[in-house]
Amino acid sequence: IARDRKGFLWIGTEGGLSRFDGEHFRNYRTADGLIDDRVSVLLEDAEGFLWIGTEGGLSCFNGDIFSDFTMREGLPDHWIRSIYQDRQGALWFGTNKGGVSRYDSGLFKTFTEADGLANDGVLSIHQDASGQMWFGTFRGVSCYDGEAFANYTERDGLANNRVWSILEDREGHLWFGTFSGVSRYDTHTFTSFRVEEQVVDNGVMAMVCDEEGQLF
Repeated sequence: IARDRKGFLWIGTEGGLSRFDGEHFRNYRTADGLIDDRVSVLLEDAEGFLWIGTEGGLSCFNGDIFSDFTMREGLPDHWIRSIYQDRQGALWFGTNKGGVSRYDSGLFKTFTEADGLANDGVLSIHQDASGQMWFGTFRGVSCYDGEAFANYTERDGLANNRVWSILEDREGHLWFGTFSGVSRYDTHTFTSFRVEEQVVDNGVMAMVCDEEGQLF
């Protein structure tokens, strides 16, 4: 689900993309130009374009038409699991099995396990306050400083190697939602919370921080 700057609510489903204006739904499918009906992730970029990651490729919607991207255009994998825009304006696309691709000035640059990424299945992406990029994967979390990757797994204190979501709080702590609890990282150590610490369920798919700094 994503809310755009005009107030429309966009909902990705297994059967296409829906836009809700507060009263009515308008639906978009492959017949309308969407690359695949199985929508996995949505992001509105700084210019107002809506990026739609699917299991069959990537679409960009300008409000009128869809522009589609596949492996022919430079993506390493058709299944897009995560999308993020960094503060420099570049877009990052995490894929199911092909690593993560940085898209800037019309070109894709892909990073994989061969480059130091923890795993080629990238579920979540975040840029921290210092500008470093973090990637949650099926086998741990990777931090990229622009030159090299540093990887963290359960052996370093991460709650679980499958990292579904990443969030940075007001104090600069990074939170990682995993398949088996949530972990907080303070630049030195991980502290993990699970059901026994009153988390309602160990599988943390998404997180959000409200205006008061409370984490949900």
